[in-house]
Amino acid sequence: TNHTLMPEALETWPVRMFEQLLPRHLEIIYEINHRFLEELKLRFPGDDALASRVSLIDEGGHGHGERRVRMASLALV
Repeated sequence: TNHTLMPEALETWPVRMFEQLLPRHLEIIYEINHRFLEELKLRFPGDDALASRVSLIDEGGHGHGERRVRMASLALV
């Protein structure tokens, strides 16, 4: 992924691409994300905004309009 930590420069990949080319990888990413978000809920109950910000899946609310996998976040989790 990118060498900078600037949020706007961090690499994301379209979920659609994973669905078409790497469906099993996407299943694994979803499972990793699910476990991560469940742990987050235990540590920070009720903080849905935090969960949205740190989820491995960007739901498209940042101008690109499509769901994307946050690759740097995936690497960290």
